[in-house]
Amino acid sequence: MPQISVIVPVYKVEQYLHECVDSILGQTYRDFELILVNDGSPDNCGAICDEYAEKDDRVRVIHQENRGLSGARNTGIDAARGEYITFVDSDDLVDRRYLEVLMSGAADGADVTVCRFREFADGDVRLPWEGKASSQAFNCREALLKLYEGSAPVPVNACSKLLRKSLIGDARFPVGRLHEDQAFTPYILSRAKRIVSCDAVLYHYRANPASITRNTFSARRYDDLWAIDGCIRYFTECGETEIAAAARKRRHRLICSYAIYARNAGVEVPEEYRISTFKALCYLRRNVSADKFGYCLSLVNEKLVIWDARLRKIEKIMKLRSEVSE
Repeated sequence: MPQISVIVPVYKVEQYLHECVDSILGQTYRDFELILVNDGSPDNCGAICDEYAEKDDRVRVIHQENRGLSGARNTGIDAARGEYITFVDSDDLVDRRYLEVLMSGAADGADVTVCRFREFADGDVRLPWEGKASSQAFNCREALLKLYEGSAPVPVNACSKLLRKSLIGDARFPVGRLHEDQAFTPYILSRAKRIVSCDAVLYHYRANPASITRNTFSARRYDDLWAIDGCIRYFTECGETEIAAAARKRRHRLICSYAIYARNAGVEVPEEYRISTFKALCYLRRNVSADKFGYCLSLVNEKLVIWDARLRKIEKIMKLRSEVSE
């Protein structure tokens, strides 16, 4: 049996598929199977997958009717024979040492090993990573708190991770939902005893303009909040009150941010997530960076950005005077 199962959902990525698969098959670590799940792609992706299976016995191809990214990943999980699983999206690339470095974390006792990822656009030069990775180890509580605080060395995305298959158990990605990683990854992390994050940039995420998460803001973005709500219930039931509280804070930041994005895009906000523009801006000013707050202000009214900059200068002067007087 292979040590690792690499799962790649495939749908309408004919122009990128060769590059993605070649980056996986060119790994320095060789003990793996590559599961290509052709999710009813209407282009030539299915034929390309079959060609790879004929050339390399590590490649397995599953053809299915379209079920979306979550459904394709779930099919891959069900078929996986490896002790470890990693997900790679079919328009992304991995460094030739991707599996080697992640497996070094597993050999050190990690249930989950994470590498850094970078975003790239078509035409960017991608140099192979060289050197030795330094790493940090976390328990599940530390990793989850950092994830919800937004300073995560262990980000929420399912890719760029090597997961011990036994952690997954009966957990699956929610079919028909956007932001499926937000519903899946926290559950997996909560089951891990040791999580290792290495600083090697080994996963290359393609900035694809056609990506569903890059389209204009829509009501489907609220699937992110649906996923967090599920996690809050789960951690509350498990008695992990600190993690549940951190998840609630992230939830409220998103509710406020999405209120502004929805207003700008003319999207109707689901009733359970409605908040006034004024309250949303007041909260964001206290709880997000000045740059992000400035962007949200610009969506409401460009003139407000100038007034906020002036107000911040006044606040800075008042603070300095207060410190001097003390």
